[in-house]
Amino acid sequence: MISINEFENDFAQAFPDLCEVFKRAPLCVHEGVARVTLHGLRGAPGEIKDNSELDLRLLVDSEQYPDVRQEEELLKDMIYTTLASWRERNKLDLTVVFDTRKCQLKCFSERIYTPTVCTGGGFDCFGMYKIPEGIPGFVLNSGVNIRYIYPCITVWKNPRTRR
Repeated sequence: MISINEFENDFAQAFPDLCEVFKRAPLCVHEGVARVTLHGLRGAPGEIKDNSELDLRLLVDSEQYPDVRQEEELLKDMIYTTLASWRERNKLDLTVVFDTRKCQLKCFSERIYTPTVCTGGGFDCFGMYKIPEGIPGFVLNSGVNIRYIYPCITVWKNPRTRR
């Protein structure tokens, strides 16, 4: 388990209060997570309310786990590692994201959508694993349009990974 105490510079500058929430919580991830991204935060930059739900994506290290679709227990463990350590009032909406098209999930490196961000067509370009309504499971072929992951803000990158 990795306890995240240092954040990407852009994120730390734009969201200092959220960095403090993540340190206090604490925000912890499984060793197989390559990156954490934040999505859909509403309000002024840096504004966080006690009732705000935090929409986080945990991107799987595809070099360490190239065929993660066969590893459901691993994906479940990635979510539960973060949830088990979380001690803040803000709820987490966690999704584990993994590469299904060998594109290295470059779209999650961009803060805003541009038409050239995805070379794979923009629909169902990545796999997801979630726990909606308490039932963990894969979310594949759901019709997800890449445009709807934005804004996408990188919170943290695992220093062991190249991405």
